[in-house]
Amino acid sequence: MDKATFEIDIPTVESGKLIIKERLQHKRVLLVLDDVNDLEQLEALCGNPDWFGAGSKIIITARDRHLLKEHGVSHIYRVKELNESESLEVLNRGAFNQATSREDFAEISTQVVAYSKGLPLALGVLGWFLNGKEMREWKGVLKSLE
Repeated sequence: MDKATFEIDIPTVESGKLIIKERLQHKRVLLVLDDVNDLEQLEALCGNPDWFGAGSKIIITARDRHLLKEHGVSHIYRVKELNESESLEVLNRGAFNQATSREDFAEISTQVVAYSKGLPLALGVLGWFLNGKEMREWKGVLKSLE
């Protein structure tokens, strides 16, 4: 499938809302808004369900549950943090393409898991980024995160 690339000049938030509604109100879309932290931001990007066609789904990730309630989100799910064993498995699948750490990386893998605090997305991204990297690179990444 070819993707068209184009630029749209959006001078104001209000004109942006209008463009979203005009272009998407008859289309079924999956909209993912990650790490939303401001009600105005949320209102500007998905202010009203009639901006999107029938059957559309909107997934919003936010740390502030109150923000979602204030916007009228109907279903709120709390993502469960992974335990240490689950966290190591997610990291290892990304970093080593297997469920367990390489023996020489076991200690630093545990440190990366501790940094991630059981957040699945963080573990997946770190695993992907660290894939194929040498120990010194792992140490450098961990140091830059601290």
